[in-house]
Amino acid sequence: MSSIFSQKKILVTGAGSGLGREIALAFSRLGGTVILAGRNTQKLEETAQAISETPGKSWVIPFDVNNNQSIDNLFDEIKNKVGTLDIAVNNAGVFSFGFVDETSSEDFNHVFTTNVIGLFESLKRELQSMKENRDGTIVNISSNMSIGLNIPGTAAYTASKAAVDALTRVSAKEAITHGVRVFSINPGPLATEMTQLPGESAADRDKRWRDLIPIGRIGDVKEIAEAIIWSCSGQSDYLVGSRIVIDGGHSL
Repeated sequence: MSSIFSQKKILVTGAGSGLGREIALAFSRLGGTVILAGRNTQKLEETAQAISETPGKSWVIPFDVNNNQSIDNLFDEIKNKVGTLDIAVNNAGVFSFGFVDETSSEDFNHVFTTNVIGLFESLKRELQSMKENRDGTIVNISSNMSIGLNIPGTAAYTASKAAVDALTRVSAKEAITHGVRVFSINPGPLATEMTQLPGESAADRDKRWRDLIPIGRIGDVKEIAEAIIWSCSGQSDYLVGSRIVIDGGHSL
């Protein structure tokens, strides 16, 4: 088990902190070579330093999901450094709070450009690469907000993640004929900075979410990473196009 990804080359976007960092570490603990992509080079280097203490390896490649040239550069570097990807986790994304009539077009477009268009541009290049080998696994990180929670103030984010789900389903049906599996992981609230209100402590955040989630606590990024490990490990090869909701019953 400790080396099941030792021959695998894995891309994780948004790998500098939070869920992305934990996903990258989870793969590296099992021997994977992980390409760490994101905007904050310092945070990516911190993830790489943590990976250096595991059996795995890492490459840091600065990357802006909102910039097509940056996306091209990422995939050019991947091809030059490691060749073809085996696994890609499209985790880069942003959250924005604002009621519909108070949200500017600029803010709405920024959320969609990052969460949908940027993911699409990455997904397209991943598919082009993996189809050549007729093998590969792509995980799109979505959200449980996409499935009908309808929380006021989250219209832009919710709409963007619903689009991610739709893109996942269609691309999964196209890709599986070429031996590539695509599916989404839809987490509920996690103990990361994204779920904290301005000025709110981590303890107060956890207490606030405790009353809103049936299981009685906020989620841990390790729980999401473990699900991704299972879904990419070869133990779930019949999993295609699924939306895997992990949210402690929040969406029930």
